[in-house]
Amino acid sequence: MRVESLIVCGSLLFAACDGAGHGQGDAGRSGASGPEDPVTSMDGGANAGAPDAGGGGGSGGAADAGGGGGGAGGGGPPDCPAVCFTMDARPESRPTTGGTPAPTRLTDCNAGGIARGQCPSGWRCGRETTWSTMTFPVCEPNRASPYTLDQDLPAPPVPTRPVDVTLKFTLNGRPWPAAADANPVGTITFTPEPAGPSLTKEILATSPSELRLAMEPGAYRVSLAFANTEKSRLAFPPVSATGRLVVRAPGIAAIPFQGVAVSYEVTLNGAAIPALPANSSLWVTFSSWRGPTVIEMLGARQTPRRAIFLEPGRYTVGVQTNGETASLNLPAGATTVNDAWDLAASPVAASARFDLSTVDVSGAVRLNGRDLGAATRSGYVDFLGNGVMATRFAVSSTRPARYQGKVFRGAYDVFYDGMSSNVAGMPRGGTRVERGVTAGGTLDVDLVSVAVSGEVTRNNAVVPDSSSIRGAVTFRPKSAPILFFPVSFNLPARGRATFSGSVFAGTYDVFVEGHDANVLPTLKWPARRDWQPSATPLAIDIPTRKLDVTVKLNGAQPANAAASAISARGSFSFNLNGAPATADAPLSAYALAPATGPLKASVVLPPGNWTIRYGNAAADYTGMPQGNVRYGAIDLVADSAITWDIRAVDVSGTLTVGGRPLPAPARSNLDRGKIGFWNVQGGGGIVFFPIATSGAGTYRAWLFPGVHSVSYVCFTSLDCDATIAGQSHQLLFGIEFN
Repeated sequence: MRVESLIVCGSLLFAACDGAGHGQGDAGRSGASGPEDPVTSMDGGANAGAPDAGGGGGSGGAADAGGGGGGAGGGGPPDCPAVCFTMDARPESRPTTGGTPAPTRLTDCNAGGIARGQCPSGWRCGRETTWSTMTFPVCEPNRASPYTLDQDLPAPPVPTRPVDVTLKFTLNGRPWPAAADANPVGTITFTPEPAGPSLTKEILATSPSELRLAMEPGAYRVSLAFANTEKSRLAFPPVSATGRLVVRAPGIAAIPFQGVAVSYEVTLNGAAIPALPANSSLWVTFSSWRGPTVIEMLGARQTPRRAIFLEPGRYTVGVQTNGETASLNLPAGATTVNDAWDLAASPVAASARFDLSTVDVSGAVRLNGRDLGAATRSGYVDFLGNGVMATRFAVSSTRPARYQGKVFRGAYDVFYDGMSSNVAGMPRGGTRVERGVTAGGTLDVDLVSVAVSGEVTRNNAVVPDSSSIRGAVTFRPKSAPILFFPVSFNLPARGRATFSGSVFAGTYDVFVEGHDANVLPTLKWPARRDWQPSATPLAIDIPTRKLDVTVKLNGAQPANAAASAISARGSFSFNLNGAPATADAPLSAYALAPATGPLKASVVLPPGNWTIRYGNAAADYTGMPQGNVRYGAIDLVADSAITWDIRAVDVSGTLTVGGRPLPAPARSNLDRGKIGFWNVQGGGGIVFFPIATSGAGTYRAWLFPGVHSVSYVCFTSLDCDATIAGQSHQLLFGIEFN
């Protein structure tokens, strides 16, 4: 292999030559994730994936479980004389959504931290605890607050044996093209094997076809992603991939991709669609079976004809229209136009037409066998495909009541929505009238209403009065998607908590939700499942116990809140343990803390085992730390009162980089970052504290007790000098302050 003379430039693991931090992207490109994942939330991609999965993939891609193959000692394939890149397999699979994460057990303390497997000085590896589906050991403190927690950020080490490496990005065998704008065309992340800090480099628009680095010999996990914007797709496809780079001697490695220039058009019943009218839009979605999803949006005065680059492979192609498209005989709705569109790699230019086929639908709308009474709002007929709203039609205000219009060809569940109707006798909810019907022709909507009534009691006695409505009884139709078309009846503020009205004939789940935490539980209590309405009044009794929770801070009553405080002095949440929580009944109650006086919550809850949390999200209330804290679980079998003395903790320390003091920012308008603490079991968001902008890199944090994840962030988009120590690092995971 011919070795060229290369420009040496880089940062972190590489010798920095320009001092401008070109090795660092912004927060959106660094691989940092949100607080949902405490292990990977702030490591800039260094440990993406489960900490025991053998190395991370960095931004834009998942790491494989083993961190790559290779010869003895991770040296790579035996036939690699200098620099070699191997792309990971990218199997195709039909796009899916959702899913429940599998349970995970971590064996190392501080998994995902800079010093994985090691607790900081003053802490020891101790008991296990669980967050969500993850079980992990905790770094327990050897003493009580206040705590000193110094952290040394990884420094950009100077390679001891620098090797000149050039990575060549190609598209269909040619140099990678520049985008239509000056933004970076992509990012690439390197993570050394078996472990080490990651480097994310921008692939610059001025020279997108190659990246030149000085690298330490060894093996690296690589994750790269090219841009996915409307302008970039005019020049190259949005692609992402992971692979393995082996460096043994100076050399060049090719990273090849394929792309097809696609000229596509969306037509309507075989004919061209003219320019879209005002207040309308058309979205075309290409969901790749092995890569990014491309969404093309067309607005008013645009025609649905476009040219884009896509990677070869299979796609699910969908179209959604919104707004005032009726003048084009184009339904406002959504449809899949090709479930498995196969884009061949050859030729490198192709054309495609995606035709929207429509049918006419119409019908009469009747209630209990009769035409609807006079009204200005007569409700809607909705055609739902795959559980999402496809097209809806307003029922005419003229009589006889009818609906009519066009829908995309296909099968639908058809619903009537009367939630906004003012037709006399019409239930204020919705119901399914047809299931899996092939659209087209006449489909009448015949509705049947049933009178319902009943009373809610508490512990077999009348519900106490309140200053406002005491709650509501909600009937959710089983035939509708979760949270669609419920009908609710308010419970009066005084007297017997009775309700009456009408619902559509069918099967329902019935819930009671209190509006006053002192009177009824402020959660959706499942009163009945699979209930069919009848003339027999519905008797709903909710067993409750009274719970008073008084919070103190370090033995004293917390300070009163100012009048401007948001959410007064925070709020309480109560979660029922051991009960099957569902999307329509999460079994979580709440109560706001009063602005003055004792910081107290008085609630009624059903008997059971409850976890209590307190949270303060108000930046202008300083009488309590910000964030969330968990009290633990109590068995509520009788009326109870607890006093919860929260022992706030002080944590302070100094951040260094490579064992040396943090340098001053390069410009006076920049800072040196923040340190973030996330109370893993308390929930809520990360609470950030500033690092001193001059002198030693000191910080001071005031926290709720608990097990925390600690991170360092320095995002250029937030006026931080990321050349000091990079953009983000997961410092510690599973460290306890009590």
